[in-house]
Amino acid sequence: MRLNKYFKNISLICALSLSLGSAMPAGAVITDSNEIKGGVISSVLGDSLPATGSTVTPSSAPATSASVETIRKEAATKLSQEKIMGISFDLKSLLGPLYSSTYSSALGNYQMVFEHDENTNISYGVMLGTEYWIDMNKNLEYARSSKLGTQYTRISNKNKKAVLETVTQVRDTFVNVLNSDKVTIKKKEDVKKEVHGTTYDCYVIKSDEISGSLASEIMGKVSGDSSTTTSSSSSTKEIFTFYIDKKDLKVRSIESENVSSYRTTSASSSFAIDLYYPESVSIPVSVSLNATIASGYTIKKRGITYKIAYNSSKIPYFTVYKARKTAKKVVIPARIKALGKNYPVKEISAGSFAYNKRVRAVILGKSVNVIKTGAFNSCKKLRLIKLRSKVTRASIRYLKSLRKKHVKIR
Repeated sequence: MRLNKYFKNISLICALSLSLGSAMPAGAVITDSNEIKGGVISSVLGDSLPATGSTVTPSSAPATSASVETIRKEAATKLSQEKIMGISFDLKSLLGPLYSSTYSSALGNYQMVFEHDENTNISYGVMLGTEYWIDMNKNLEYARSSKLGTQYTRISNKNKKAVLETVTQVRDTFVNVLNSDKVTIKKKEDVKKEVHGTTYDCYVIKSDEISGSLASEIMGKVSGDSSTTTSSSSSTKEIFTFYIDKKDLKVRSIESENVSSYRTTSASSSFAIDLYYPESVSIPVSVSLNATIASGYTIKKRGITYKIAYNSSKIPYFTVYKARKTAKKVVIPARIKALGKNYPVKEISAGSFAYNKRVRAVILGKSVNVIKTGAFNSCKKLRLIKLRSKVTRASIRYLKSLRKKHVKIR
């Protein structure tokens, strides 16, 4: 099994598991790139210059005449101690055959960027043309694209864990490769390596072939599970090439060559990951101030699920989304507070109360002006709907049909 296949959290994010993923479509173009404070972005923005507020940490004194063993150990030590780190990689090369069969039509050929700052507990990423900021302290996720602007939502524990582990898992894996006494690493040559528009004088050191069983052992140290085994009828071999800055012995880039064989067939693949070290990762003030709540955000109160929708003027409001298990008397509020802001409840969605076996009376808030057809279908005990504002003509027609079923409308 390829070593990078163990990066399941990257695959999770690539599969659009982030809660704002559905709100930010593929192909959306990032705007106002000079304002980005998350980190350095190259392929996505077509701009090789560091973004405002994110600069590369200055190099320390040059390491002259270093031995291969010194280089690998010092690089591993520095990499393991990094508190602020970013990674970028080409999605197509990372996913390999899985890309073409599962993601190619949806994702295209994108450069992915992830950063995490252990000091501020803020993460940043670029995926499918959309920028993401994760505030781990407040459990909030912001996303920005040109089509939908800036939206925010609460991040789930599952996605929070995935984002947190994306950078650290990559870091810890390669630290283990560099530190492993079972991996022989030889010096190849010295080259100039460009990463995010900056050219570094690098040592190039290359590992011998790492077998599938050893790869499993190395990854077991990262995941805490060393039980992964390789089938007797299959085998894998992986070779890593590290580009290490000659000035400060920081890892700048890593390339992997993989050969997998199964019985009489074999296949080869490769990928590259660039590493960089911003001074800090933060959420721009304009993002936090201008963000609106994400479409589809839900909140549950007294057995009723409310869901955020947007009108034609791009103004958010709540709809009653699901109310099949409620008390006998239901009062729909005029407004609901979510993530620090109040939003009006303007609509009773189609089928939201359908088949509610208990509800007898529903009192609607002053903001409700739309009652979708089918909202109260098959509510056999319903006897009263009380209105507090004018409703649309379509809503009136539906309410008249309920009157025929002995429901009083006031």
